[in-house]
Order: sequence, then structure tokens, then C-alpha cells
Amino acid sequence: MPETDKENHQAPTSVTLMTMGKQRLDGKVAMVTHAGQGCGKEQAILLASLGASIIVTDADIAQAEQTAEDIRHAGGKAIAVAVDITVKSQIEMLVKYASGIFGGLDIVVNSAGFVYSVSELGIRDADNLEKLLTENINAALSINQTRVSGW
Repeated sequence: MPETDKENHQAPTSVTLMTMGKQRLDGKVAMVTHAGQGCGKEQAILLASLGASIIVTDADIAQAEQTAEDIRHAGGKAIAVAVDITVKSQIEMLVKYASGIFGGLDIVVNSAGFVYSVSELGIRDADNLEKLLTENINAALSINQTRVSGW
């Protein structure tokens, strides 16, 4: 599998610490949101290197496909799915699809999110605040609630 620290990219400490013992994830299925680039991509690559089959999700299908191809090229299993995680119906379809494609869904990594700078957010800009809360909090909650309801 590709190294997770190539070109100064590194999986977040929490994921790195969880895998320091190199626990194998063979037979497990992981879905990683916003895995087309950045931390999400590195988390997907790390989980694949430990044996998990990966469902790479991103709003940008080209980036998701590239991550999935990188994983497959290194010998892992991965598929790419375009999804807008702020749309609940897409989340529901994604979780059903993810659960069906590899026969289950064991791990969910909610990597999508963004931050406005204080100057961009503005105290009076309710639309920006709502977008930030929807993507960073509500989407992750919806994914987890949808997944738990399917158990």
C-alpha cells in the first residue's frame, strides 16, 4: 500500500495511534467520507493497507475514483461513490449501497468538513454558519444514525 506520509501527507494522529499495533482489518468494510483528497484520502489508504475494503466517498467523483484506483493499484479493494453528505436521502442510499456492495459496513470515518476563518464566517452570517454546522456536525450525525438504524 502507499505510504501514508508521502509528500508530507500523514493520517491524523487519532487514526495513526489506533493502528500502531497494526491490527489487521481483513474482511472489514470501511466507508470514508471526503476521501478524494487530504486527510480522508490518507485515512482510506491507511485502512486499506491494514486489509479493509474501502468505500471512498466524495462530492468530486474524479478525486474519489483516483483514491480508489490508488488503493486498487496497491492491491487493496475499493470503490468510489459520489455523494453530497448534506443531503439526507443521499446518505441513506449511500449507507444501503455501502452495506450491500461488500456485504456489510464495519467502520465509518466521517472525514468531511470545513472551517471558515473568523473573518469569512462573520457574526451575522447565518447562512455560512448553517452550512458549516450542516456539513461538519449534522452530516456526520446523519451518517451514524442511518448506519446504526440498519444494524
